[in-house]
Amino acid sequence: MNEWICFFFGHKYQVTQKLSLTTRRLCCKRCRKMFAMNDDVRCVLPWDAEFHQMYQSHGVKIVYLDWEGI
Repeated sequence: MNEWICFFFGHKYQVTQKLSLTTRRLCCKRCRKMFAMNDDVRCVLPWDAEFHQMYQSHGVKIVYLDWEGI
């Protein structure tokens, strides 16, 4: 049900981790989907295993919160 609410009204983003000066990991508090945000490109994309692997290979420790939909 929450996914439908987000589809029609938009996500309720919350920053869950700052990855660098211009990138962050976001999570929707309603549907618990995760996103990657970049200030330079001004985009928000769905967070996936490729983002996780890319940041981890650059030495960033990815820490998921208990309530995130992993």
